[in-house]
Amino acid sequence: MIGLLLPAVQAAREAARRMQCTNNFKQCMLGMHNYVDAHGKFPVASFTGSGRAHETTWARCLLPFIEQTTLYDGIPTKAGNAGWGANDSYFCKKRVTTYCCPSDTWQMYKDNANGWCQHNYVVCVGKTGTSQWSTSGDATVINGWREWVTYGDRVVQYKEAIFRCGSYQGQGYRCQPMAAITDGTSNTMAMSEIIQVSKSQDINGKATADERGNLWYPWGCAYSAFFTPNTQEMDYLGCIPTRAANAIFAPATDKTLDAAIIISARSRHSGGVNVAMADGSVRFVSDTINLDVWAAASTAKGGETETF
Repeated sequence: MIGLLLPAVQAAREAARRMQCTNNFKQCMLGMHNYVDAHGKFPVASFTGSGRAHETTWARCLLPFIEQTTLYDGIPTKAGNAGWGANDSYFCKKRVTTYCCPSDTWQMYKDNANGWCQHNYVVCVGKTGTSQWSTSGDATVINGWREWVTYGDRVVQYKEAIFRCGSYQGQGYRCQPMAAITDGTSNTMAMSEIIQVSKSQDINGKATADERGNLWYPWGCAYSAFFTPNTQEMDYLGCIPTRAANAIFAPATDKTLDAAIIISARSRHSGGVNVAMADGSVRFVSDTINLDVWAAASTAKGGETETF
């Protein structure tokens, strides 16, 4: 009898966790809307400053708007780095549970007691990559980003999303106002989730610092819709080898894909991921969603007709 009841109990617990995940996203999006009311535009996904100055992420910007004013006010150098120097020791162990999925096992960015807390919720930067800086010889460049990302027979054109990662070189530092979402706020993804990975879950047993989900770090706080949710395609992290945990459930490589960093949405929920739309609504999206539909929902003004 116990054996018959156990699956039902487990299913009920996961349903409750998924509901809490949905509520977390709603709180994040309420904070996003309040941020827009205060600043006239959404926060940048991340900003990388010259000499690591003025670095920040959306997760840090949002703190005063999700009832984390004390944490925000305690930042040693608000005009300085997001996660280095004085802010490194301040942020490293600060886990904000509003940014965490209760269905996942919470990990540390580094495999030791001094590592940074990882989180699950990330912002959408479109259907190409979380970064794809132009290089000499690129034929077409939009605001410092290459226009195309090629993968086998696929050639994906960049179109602006709500969020973007930027740098001090002027590449990609764009914050969108609500009015710029011409595809419609109910049709445009703002946030989704990824899985936290630890060294012990690396099938190679080598990674010491997987950056995915480290929301205080400029390159670990966003995802793209280049691949569908929970894909078995690699995440392309473009980092040093010891920072790419090639886990079975979240495969990754330290390489880039056509010079782009690609991080896909993933979750511990069975069959899909939660997605927060720009209007604040939250939807559960199946792993089997058509790639064109998934990609179309990632752009803010792409003019695509596909919706989910």
